[in-house]
Amino acid sequence: MNFFPVVGRELQIAARKPLTHRLRVVTVFISLALSGWTISRYSNAGIGAAQGAILFQMLSVVAFLFSSFAGVFICSDCLSREKRDGTLGLLFLTDLRPIDVVFWKFCAFGLNLFYGLLAFVPILAMTLQIGGITPWLVFKTVLVLLNCLFLSIAIVTFVSSISKDERKALWASVGMLLLIFVGPYVLIEYLAPDAIAVQYTMIEAFLVWVSPLTSLDEVTGGIFRRSSILSIPVIRMGVFHFWISLLVPHLLAWFLLYRSGRAISKVTSGAPRSLWWEEICNRWHYFLYGRGEQRRAHRQLLLDHHPMTWMVMREKLKLKYVWTLVISVMFIWVIGFVINGEIMAESTVLMSLGIFVHFFLKVWVASEAASVIAEDRRTGALELVVTTPLGARGIIKGIFKATLLQFWKPVCLLIVAEILLVCTIAAPGRNQDLSVLRYQYLAAIGMLVVDMASIGWVAIWFALKTGSSHKAIGRSIVWMLALPWVFYAILQPFWGLVWHPLYQMLLYEHGDIMNWAESGNIMRPYYKTGNVILWCLIGLTWNYWYAWHHTRKRVLSQFQTLVSESNMEKKS
Repeated sequence: MNFFPVVGRELQIAARKPLTHRLRVVTVFISLALSGWTISRYSNAGIGAAQGAILFQMLSVVAFLFSSFAGVFICSDCLSREKRDGTLGLLFLTDLRPIDVVFWKFCAFGLNLFYGLLAFVPILAMTLQIGGITPWLVFKTVLVLLNCLFLSIAIVTFVSSISKDERKALWASVGMLLLIFVGPYVLIEYLAPDAIAVQYTMIEAFLVWVSPLTSLDEVTGGIFRRSSILSIPVIRMGVFHFWISLLVPHLLAWFLLYRSGRAISKVTSGAPRSLWWEEICNRWHYFLYGRGEQRRAHRQLLLDHHPMTWMVMREKLKLKYVWTLVISVMFIWVIGFVINGEIMAESTVLMSLGIFVHFFLKVWVASEAASVIAEDRRTGALELVVTTPLGARGIIKGIFKATLLQFWKPVCLLIVAEILLVCTIAAPGRNQDLSVLRYQYLAAIGMLVVDMASIGWVAIWFALKTGSSHKAIGRSIVWMLALPWVFYAILQPFWGLVWHPLYQMLLYEHGDIMNWAESGNIMRPYYKTGNVILWCLIGLTWNYWYAWHHTRKRVLSQFQTLVSESNMEKKS
């Protein structure tokens, strides 16, 4: 192989980037904060084996999530950017082979993630001092995390090798990760017939071994097997079960890297594509954009709203994507309710599903706002549009109109369905009152609307600053969706000093009418919802100050300046 000189060059470039150093610092900070919170939260278990096991499981799951999804925002554009800029073919004018380029990108982009994961290891090993964890278990957990990171980067690299669009590569990477990580469990849970389950034991075993969740489940004590959603009987093979669950994803990662090299070799070979593939591409193009009269009618509909709205939503099916997501989620929940009964109405399942769907919609809005700015800024088209009578305000107004046109109807349907579900079918969890669940879910619905209305400004700002949609999406997630939770974790211990006296005052006023026992039972849910109120206050304050007061002003005042400066840098 001849990729070592190229890797050295890429590593020298990466060493100058602030992200290389910030990633390690942020990783250590998050792991230390999570360790402190877990120790204080479960202090009633005593300093010992129980607390050490709880902390170990918590850190293992967080490190696993980092290993799984960190590569999406760092590696999803590693090869597709070369294809867009037309520099991938120039690489093959040298003595580099396709597999050399793949390993060059894999090592250059994956080393930062490896160092970020490495920062977890000393803190994960701290649980040995608390007790309840053996060195062999820590070693196996580190193997699982490294194997998961290797597979995740291989998946993202493969998607980038077959894609050219930056945003599509990002979402395709997320979809393929979910397909490999969660897909086997969902397939077995909902599609394997119970009557003939004995005939499919080896097939089920192989599907389960494909997912890295199986090896994580092994080292964390079976927390996924004990859950109500993924209650799947795992086929075991004695002491070899863990090593097989590591080997199968590892081999899959090497296969995906091999296919990545094959994919970029076909792109740069210049060989004509087969006729049947050309026919499929043409049909897919007409399916997305329509034919003749359909395209003209769709164009006129969007131009009646705003010229920029047409530029953003030229795909005919873009108006139906959000509808597809909302209806699919509702259909999956109904099927799960028919199969599993009241389990799907428990508070844990409803909150988990709601958080996932709400988070996905918020990231989708950020993606829509950032992608058009980043792509037009990269090609130089944004500077031309700014010089038209639309100006900066017209461009932003058209983007937000397109986002509103795409999202408001399906999101309203989702909100109505969630409110009806929580107020009628929802059942309380083991340690949670039903009224508390309703307050939490209604607060989540309110914050969904607020975040969707605010995150677009932040995404546009970072798209202007970085010129990359996946960087803009990642930073928008950190600043708008993750940072408020950091504030919540810091302020939550002090919130009791404010909320407890207020609760006592309400309880005293209520006690004038009825006895203390009855008033305590009635007012107890209000005391439990104090954390929900704190979360809403932090979210509303941060959205107003950072998104609307700070970022919005910067976008409107510096939009044209940033666009002009970016094009001057390219020319120089």
